[in-house]
Amino acid sequence: MIQAVLQCFMRPAYMAGSIGVLITVTVVAIALLAPMLIGSPNSQMYTERLEGPSYRHFFGTDHLGRDQLRSIVDGARRSLLVGFAVAIVSGAIGGVLGLASGYLGGWIDLVTQRLIDSMMALPFLVLALAIVTVVGPSAIAVTISLGVAFSPLPARVARTGAVSIRAEGYVQAARSIGADPLSILIRHVIRNAAGPFSIVVAAQVGTAILSEASLSFLGLAGTGPSLGTLLGGEVQFYMHAAPWLIIFPGLTLGAIVLGVNLMTDGLTSAINPTVQRFST
Repeated sequence: MIQAVLQCFMRPAYMAGSIGVLITVTVVAIALLAPMLIGSPNSQMYTERLEGPSYRHFFGTDHLGRDQLRSIVDGARRSLLVGFAVAIVSGAIGGVLGLASGYLGGWIDLVTQRLIDSMMALPFLVLALAIVTVVGPSAIAVTISLGVAFSPLPARVARTGAVSIRAEGYVQAARSIGADPLSILIRHVIRNAAGPFSIVVAAQVGTAILSEASLSFLGLAGTGPSLGTLLGGEVQFYMHAAPWLIIFPGLTLGAIVLGVNLMTDGLTSAINPTVQRFST
């Protein structure tokens, strides 16, 4: 399956997905390696406050004399970490709820679906705001709250896959020969439902990054660097005199989300046979 996905990304029809992978891998590599090469983002040079982009500071400096490039790299690392962590948490919660609901059925299915309906009645960002307000602002709280808020969609996809697969002939044949229900769930249901489910989870990474930036912009993501923090706070008082303080973090956030979304589109085309057939 992995080899087929890689081959699809090399075709011209999936060039957008390849570009997305290139952007995402580049940003991740810079976020991980750059701090060792460009130094700490907390170094302050008061004599160089609010300097524009130059050969010394490619993205300029902020009101405290900190190099903006270092701050953006540090903030991008946290945004990426939270975005992928949110996708993992939402996939874990939604996968467990959806599989239990679709495979077991009965009153478990009824209760689980009513719970998911209640969660989907609220916009995910409003639900995340409510959870963060109760738990308290921190990176862990943001990750958990967004993971819970994003879990209904993966749960629905997992349930749909479990309901359709459990009615297949090979599942019925496995039951007829006395196969263990857990073995059927792992070997047949999860294995065959993994494709659409992974696409939905991957598609939530970009939205999670934007949501984390929104919460950071509002000051609800705790202390620490973030692209949302760079776009808010005291920076807004200097945006007219130093527009690079807004422009470069915004462009970085847009590039990250664009790369992740293009990569997800390519993954969708590679996994979905129908898309392959009409794209080639």
